[in-house]
Amino acid sequence: KCANPGVNTVTVRLYELVNDVLTQVDSFDIVAANFATYHSLMDMFGLPHLAGDRLQVTVQASAGGPYAVTGQYSHALAT
Repeated sequence: KCANPGVNTVTVRLYELVNDVLTQVDSFDIVAANFATYHSLMDMFGLPHLAGDRLQVTVQASAGGPYAVTGQYSHALAT
């Protein structure tokens, strides 16, 4: 859930490490028109499942903070 950014934008970006280079795969903007929606990463990026050891998600706001970003992730190794 994101607070109303007003005239600002909160950009969430999905990256994947490909051949040791961090490559942007997709991005999603949270704006005043959609901030009230509970966005999951799957919703933002149109994916039914999002998992991997080579993924990075960043959050950047177009205006000054303070901001708090919280999230939950899991990590598992194949046996």
